[in-house]
Amino acid sequence: MKQIRPFIAAAILRNVTFNEKTYKAFIAAQEKLHDTFCRARKYASIGTHDLDAIKGPFRYVAKDPKDFSFIPLNQTEKVDGHGMVKLLENHKLKEYLHLIKDSPVYPLVLDSN
Repeated sequence: MKQIRPFIAAAILRNVTFNEKTYKAFIAAQEKLHDTFCRARKYASIGTHDLDAIKGPFRYVAKDPKDFSFIPLNQTEKVDGHGMVKLLENHKLKEYLHLIKDSPVYPLVLDSN
């Protein structure tokens, strides 16, 4: 993990309910943090997940992009790490692909499933 993201931190927010307006404000604040403190995601990136949809324990690992697969949010087909990069080439996150694209391993947070 040292070569990509050597550290991870997590927080659980309880009793938070989003509506469309508050969710957009939350994501805007997250993007502001990405742009400033995280230095355009070079030093850190923030992920937001629904705790009801994942199950601990969690592991932070580095894996070859061909050695994992998942169904990305708002997609129906399973992709590996290379497929994820291909999807993101046409997404607003494409400007950050250089951070992992040529790496032999990608950082992952895995749940028990």
